[in-house]
Amino acid sequence: MATSPVKREKRANGTGRLYKDHKQDRWVASFEFVKGRPIYKTTKYKKNIHVLEEWLAEQRYAKEHGVTTRTLIPNMTVTEFLTNWNQGRKHEIKTNSFRYYQQSIDHRIKPYIGELNASKLSTKSIVDFISALKKDRYSDSTIRGACITLNAAYKHAVKVGDIPFNPVKDIEIPDANSKPAKPIKKSDFAKIYNEAKKDPWMHARVEVGMFMGRRPAEVAGLKWSDLDLEEKRLIVQRQILREKGVGLVIDTPKQDEDQDIPLSDEQISILLNLRQHQDATGITRLNDEEWIFPNSKGGRLSPEVDRKRWNQLLEACWVKHYQRYQMRKTAFTNLNSSGMDTAALQKYSGHADVRTLMTSYVFGTTEAEIKALAFQDELRNSIQAIETPRLRAI
Repeated sequence: MATSPVKREKRANGTGRLYKDHKQDRWVASFEFVKGRPIYKTTKYKKNIHVLEEWLAEQRYAKEHGVTTRTLIPNMTVTEFLTNWNQGRKHEIKTNSFRYYQQSIDHRIKPYIGELNASKLSTKSIVDFISALKKDRYSDSTIRGACITLNAAYKHAVKVGDIPFNPVKDIEIPDANSKPAKPIKKSDFAKIYNEAKKDPWMHARVEVGMFMGRRPAEVAGLKWSDLDLEEKRLIVQRQILREKGVGLVIDTPKQDEDQDIPLSDEQISILLNLRQHQDATGITRLNDEEWIFPNSKGGRLSPEVDRKRWNQLLEACWVKHYQRYQMRKTAFTNLNSSGMDTAALQKYSGHADVRTLMTSYVFGTTEAEIKALAFQDELRNSIQAIETPRLRAI
């Protein structure tokens, strides 16, 4: 009976293999750094098997500590590796996600560890990188973003077999402890809204932002065809974003789902007043794509133009500077104070995570506190009105 030319020694998974290759009359040690891609070391003499055992031990240590150079990207820098990874996913992820990763690569990672060899990046290198960012007074949320970018890229590389070890795996990524911006205070809210009413474009813009709570990019993406007068609904099904090197691009909403927003008669009237104003000024003829909020030439509304008009409005009514996004926080805080239940508010806002909505977009108000105190008084009075049996003396 013929014998197998290769006699393999059974070992535990992940420890490597040592066997005699009878066909070539040699001893072979194999170790799998990357799944399906083993590396080998050989010796002709049995007396040198201890050399193979030591080699296997070195490979196990290297893989466990992420110091191996056995990878499919041996000569790439960290910047090249991360940029290739991000560019390769450009058409699979949201435009904002792509931009978020690329900004972390270009502005945070590249200046500090960008020239290091990607395959040799160790956990200690990343710990030192985080310390350097903290020393240069970067915020925890910025540092967290850089770590998330590194982790996502290396995790993907391990998954597809390009590299055997993720050096970020055991890193304690900092929490984002930044304080979310609060909603616009009521007195300023009144000034802003009353000033906005002087201009049909700005009146509708603030209505959609401060009452309906739509994101700035979603506001820019609204078309007149999204307005359903019969059902009294506004369908949010796109957003406009600026992509570096491309310009203004159309993308799906942040959660990849259309949002169906109910409208009051007054809100419909405000939007139709804007439409009449556009017809009167001639913008309608230039507005080939039927944007509800076009720029002054009828084209797509850029973040820069929208921000400029918002800042001009704030200056006109003499209030402090607010970010456009604070309109969204104002809308949901007011809706929550009105008594809208959490499930309905989550659906209305388009947030996938109710925790994010309730911790970053909904804030307590004075009106809510007054309602709560009134409820407590009412509860107290109702309890006191209930006759209870006299307690028996013990």
